[in-house]
Amino acid sequence: QLTFELKSCNLDTAMNSSCTELNSCRSDAISARNSTHKEAEQGSASNQAEFLSATKVKCFIRVLKASVARQPGLLAECKALDPDTGHLDIVYPPMPEAPTCSFSVSRPCASEWLTTEYEGKVWYNDSKPQSCTPCTGSTATPTATPTAT
Repeated sequence: QLTFELKSCNLDTAMNSSCTELNSCRSDAISARNSTHKEAEQGSASNQAEFLSATKVKCFIRVLKASVARQPGLLAECKALDPDTGHLDIVYPPMPEAPTCSFSVSRPCASEWLTTEYEGKVWYNDSKPQSCTPCTGSTATPTATPTAT
């Protein structure tokens, strides 16, 4: 019985630790994602400005190369030119749902745990266990699952 209770304590500690690590990893990944998106958006704005400028410059060069008769019409076209930059837009996939990290929060010797592991069993009335050995030390509750910002 003692071994079972101690191993249950170890499992509780390991699960709490795993959930905390998972949440910490997700938080780090969200921060890295947000930083990368910010840098990419700055690069995208620069790419769009370069594309617009280059498109208009190419148009103005055509004006310079055109015959005198065609230059006024081409110049008007270049001034009115509004190139589409949609192909340079960056579309980010949505943030995946946070994984669920759940487990029984009941620790050995808590009433819910006693009911589940001992008192609710068919053998309980015929062979009651000895006094329960509670976990030593405290087990930290896992940190909240980070959300995307």
